[in-house]
Amino acid sequence: MTARILNVSALLMMMVLTSAIPGYAMNLQSNSGRLMRGTEFCARLAKTVSVAAQHSGSSRSEAERLSRKFAQNFIETMNTGRVEPYLSRNVQVEDTNQDKISTWFSASDLILNAVGFKSERVMLLETVNDLRFVPHIMPKSHVVLMADHAGDLNKSRQEMIVSTVTALGGRVHVIWHGSRQDGEKLAQAKILARISLATGGVFVDLSDMASCRSH
Repeated sequence: MTARILNVSALLMMMVLTSAIPGYAMNLQSNSGRLMRGTEFCARLAKTVSVAAQHSGSSRSEAERLSRKFAQNFIETMNTGRVEPYLSRNVQVEDTNQDKISTWFSASDLILNAVGFKSERVMLLETVNDLRFVPHIMPKSHVVLMADHAGDLNKSRQEMIVSTVTALGGRVHVIWHGSRQDGEKLAQAKILARISLATGGVFVDLSDMASCRSH
């Protein structure tokens, strides 16, 4: 019953978000922007880690074990709103295999792969206020923002961010780790979802940690 309630809650949030974003269905069909549930993001993240681990010399079974634990730990870290640029495998997962202890992962690469993109130009932001750096990104860059609120983003600032990123051929991806039970927070999630979708990015809902614990 609990799982059913969580699934219904997730569906309701997606319905609320999409109803507030004109043209959302068209965006999905043209692949110019999308909303991604936490379960899908977690599964894609685990797969990305598994592939990277196998490329670094791990066996398939070892890589799958690592991917599940690593993905869970990484997502829990993202829900704190802070992520180190590079993550050591032995910090994320207890690993007694000393031969592979030097394996490192790029946080921005992991996130970008999990939302379905690859790029050498990624700006990882931990606060909404850091969006002020958007005018300085390189062309065709991806901006990944972790947020649980929309700060003081008024309409003019929202439009500036979208127009600037779009003109540079970039995208804004949002990893939302705020509450979806709080009406005020949900309204702020809509603001960031609009920005993300308008730039052709992905809005990831990580507000429900339980949805990721099976990956």
